[in-house]
Amino acid sequence: MDYINNYTGNILIVDLESGKCDQEELENELIDGYLGGAAINLELHKKYSAKDPLIIGTGLLTSTFVPGSCAAIITGKSPITGKVANAPLTWQTGIELKLTGFDFAVILGKSAKPVKLWIHDGLADVEDSGEWGKDVWETVDALRHNYGDDMVEAIVIGPAGENCSPLAQVSENYWGSKDKFGFGKVMGEKKLKAVALRGLSAFEVADGFFDECTTLSREIANGVIKGKQGAGEIGKSLKINEGVLSVIQEMTHRDNACFNCPYPCLTFLKYRESAKEMKSTDVKEPGCLITDLSGLAAFGFLGKDAPQALEQCFRFGLEPTASAMLVEKAGKKDLAAAKGELENLTKSSTGLKEAGLPHLNGVSPWPITPSLDTALVQALGIFSNAVPPQVVVASPKDFSTGDSAQAKAAFWAKRQAMAYILGICPIFILTAPEMTEEKLAGLIKITMGWENFSVEKLSGICSKYLSEILAMQAGAGEIHPSLKLDGLEAGMQQIRSVFK
Repeated sequence: MDYINNYTGNILIVDLESGKCDQEELENELIDGYLGGAAINLELHKKYSAKDPLIIGTGLLTSTFVPGSCAAIITGKSPITGKVANAPLTWQTGIELKLTGFDFAVILGKSAKPVKLWIHDGLADVEDSGEWGKDVWETVDALRHNYGDDMVEAIVIGPAGENCSPLAQVSENYWGSKDKFGFGKVMGEKKLKAVALRGLSAFEVADGFFDECTTLSREIANGVIKGKQGAGEIGKSLKINEGVLSVIQEMTHRDNACFNCPYPCLTFLKYRESAKEMKSTDVKEPGCLITDLSGLAAFGFLGKDAPQALEQCFRFGLEPTASAMLVEKAGKKDLAAAKGELENLTKSSTGLKEAGLPHLNGVSPWPITPSLDTALVQALGIFSNAVPPQVVVASPKDFSTGDSAQAKAAFWAKRQAMAYILGICPIFILTAPEMTEEKLAGLIKITMGWENFSVEKLSGICSKYLSEILAMQAGAGEIHPSLKLDGLEAGMQQIRSVFK
């Protein structure tokens, strides 16, 4: 293993049944052929498929100076679709995993009792979980207290996951995640309450790499996103409910960015004190971070209370968009009633499909007016529906996409595959046309020392990954009649043919 600029070279293998942790080498052949992230995750999933693997993997560029290089990817068999799917971890979680000394973590089997996984300083331990029974926020606080470090990053489940609800999602610290595939239920079935991460490793930097990344970052910051920030801008691009956009505008306290990202898409809303209050006050938990815009938009029927309902989902470890749809169907139109229904959902075995609500193979759709291109990308069943189903902030013309719905959808899929493999935030990559395949291939060439690496090689790896996983999705469940737009079936066939 000689890729010291990008990987530690270690894969963690965790057997929950025995409680043992081992490691194996990240072989050069895997990196040469698949680069990283979701593509290597898929190979590891195939290798360990008999043991119900849940894999957390970093991308080739995760934790580097490349703009937006924050992502890790969870890969596993979705209990909702029954097929292999991916959920991106953004914010700081992917960075922390790689800095623990492990590039990939393969979690196998089930524990007979509640446990947590503690990964740090090149070490890993399966420990009893005294946090079982706590909600997400209480769990994160307990982990940081127990390990004596407020910098611990945590992947946790709440009551919904413990009860193995199909609505359960994994949470990154306090603020939910982009898991729409029920991986919170998978962790609950494994009796795995949390994965706690603390990394202190560091990587070498190839000559010239920092300067190239800095130049690209400046180009992006002065490009189409200049003067724009926050979830509101993304919401405008998607034409979400005007009432929700008004709530964002009124309650915005600040906009945050993930690791090394030029576009701050995470908006913190304050509703227990003035959004303009910048000093620390005695108000406890003044608001929440909007990490799932689709979830906030789905709670739009609650008006100004929508953010508080989203907060409750974060506490319970519920997937917000599907939960909001079920709450609305139950006729709960005020906050108190909605909170009570959300608590009921943590124990429910009912998902969108069982409730007869709009879904894509059981997965919640974006609460926007559907078009053929957005329906196509959501129906793929590979990537998270928490990511906008189209380019945002920028326009399709900025990316030089084709005009047809199939062309736009194929572009989106290729763009997502690139993000999931390289470890780039999958939302950010939809805002930055300056981040071209040519520039990314050039950065890979520098950091890896691959003199012959080309844009054709990068494109080929992404297309090969899409070809394989799309073939695995064939026949994956059903699509609600309200989302079966004219041309959807033909469009799916065309996309598969593009990546054959």
